[in-house]
Amino acid sequence: MTHTHTNVEALAKPSDFDQFWQSTLKETRRYPLNIVRDGRRTFNYHDFRVETLSYTGFGGGRIFGWLAVPPEAKSGRCGAILWLPGYGLATPAVDAVSTVPGYVTLAINVHGFTPDYVPPDFVPEFDGYMVRGIEAPETYSFRAIIANCVRALDVLRGVPEADPDRLSVLGISQGGGLTFITAGLDHRIRCAASDVAYLCDLPNALQISDVYPFQEVNDYLRGRPEMHDTVMRTYAYFDPINHAPNIRCPILVSAGTKDNVCPLPTIQAVFDRIPATKEWVSYDIGHEVIAEMNESYRRWLGMHA
Repeated sequence: MTHTHTNVEALAKPSDFDQFWQSTLKETRRYPLNIVRDGRRTFNYHDFRVETLSYTGFGGGRIFGWLAVPPEAKSGRCGAILWLPGYGLATPAVDAVSTVPGYVTLAINVHGFTPDYVPPDFVPEFDGYMVRGIEAPETYSFRAIIANCVRALDVLRGVPEADPDRLSVLGISQGGGLTFITAGLDHRIRCAASDVAYLCDLPNALQISDVYPFQEVNDYLRGRPEMHDTVMRTYAYFDPINHAPNIRCPILVSAGTKDNVCPLPTIQAVFDRIPATKEWVSYDIGHEVIAEMNESYRRWLGMHA
């Protein structure tokens, strides 16, 4: 590839990186999953039967989501998709982007809000969570978010309609960044696809992107310039660039050439560090979802899942 790399040094992987995440996941799994499928809230989406599902996540809190089961599950277990959400607080219901014919899909709210939660009008400077608890890796908001994503794979392995040996993870924007991280932390994943990923290569993203949510970090640092090194030390545990070398499953990665929210060079920096089978796709778009993404990851699933 000939795309230009950014020129700010990426965050170094902390010496206790693996220990931190092993400890986090061990702590999360201290609590029984206690999966609850609420048949009272079932509806149909095309051929899928959709119901709400909840489980015990990080810190013992309940995590909610949507489980979409295809008709093929009546005759045997199907491949399973963990669909990870974009930035925000709501829990969008499954749709044509997050469901794939013949696959079970679990789409979760990583924050613990119920499926019917409607957040207030989103003002990133005040309602975002990009810097919440960023003073230390133990308190950073994304610690619980990421633990809840990995825990969701435990859930999928326990869903009777899902084949526990055919787990895939997909996501767009924040979901794409979480896909990188989840795939690096959990090697039970058979394949993954990350589209226009957010969260990547923070030092360079802060130089390139002048829009939110990355600007939440710049806003924070403008008010607390003495916290710069602390913020970077914390984020080093979370940046997909440090999870990329641990990815073992085949992964499809896309970026938009005009994307100023999740700039292409920051995603490429992660892609370049992945040792597994991988494929790069660039689209002549800004930060948006297009039909070609859906077609590409369906093709990828057909090849690897």
